[in-house]
Amino acid sequence: MRLLALLFLVVLLAVVAIFAYQNNDSVSLDLLSWHGTTSMALVVGAAFVTGMLGGWSLLGAVRRSVHRVKRTAISLMPLRPGRRRT
Repeated sequence: MRLLALLFLVVLLAVVAIFAYQNNDSVSLDLLSWHGTTSMALVVGAAFVTGMLGGWSLLGAVRRSVHRVKRTAISLMPLRPGRRRT
């Protein structure tokens, strides 16, 4: 499964790289009071990296939350005779 996920990530990265290479025109950006001109490849690359980092951090937060819920549920389970808590 990890190999499939890695393959998907490599293919997605290749598609983004090809898109950025073919669309390297200059674009103007406006953000609050900042105005600038940069290449479309830089904008696409920055958006891709930002999205990946956001997805990984969200996935990590969900995994930690699920782990905490499982650990709490186990600690709240009543003990039966002859059973130990782990």
